[in-house]
Amino acid sequence: GDEVRLSDYRGKIVFVNFWATWCGPCRQEVPVFIELQEKFGKDKLVILGISVDRGDLSVVPKFSEQFGINYEVLYHSPQVVAAYGGINSIPTTFIIDGDGNIRDGRMGYPGKAYFENVIKSLL
Repeated sequence: GDEVRLSDYRGKIVFVNFWATWCGPCRQEVPVFIELQEKFGKDKLVILGISVDRGDLSVVPKFSEQFGINYEVLYHSPQVVAAYGGINSIPTTFIIDGDGNIRDGRMGYPGKAYFENVIKSLL
């Protein structure tokens, strides 16, 4: 597939979210990310959902369609995982500001209010 570069999203808040279709807390986050994407729009917020699913990857687009995901869903690579220090737990979300700096990294699902507050603090 096509490569995605963070530099393509300069000036926007980017969530880099490592997740999997079988992960319960990841499934909790999906509706929140859909809502945040709708609320803040793609001109302000970019969500990159990076699937760490293994094996039959056809489950990923099926999951995306079933849940109505409205943000970018990508497949992981060893290089991407290494660039973020290795992902030991999912979900893990990194929040990157418009200048490309990682402003926060969070393992687990911290809740909708947390994500909204971070976005508002960076706008």
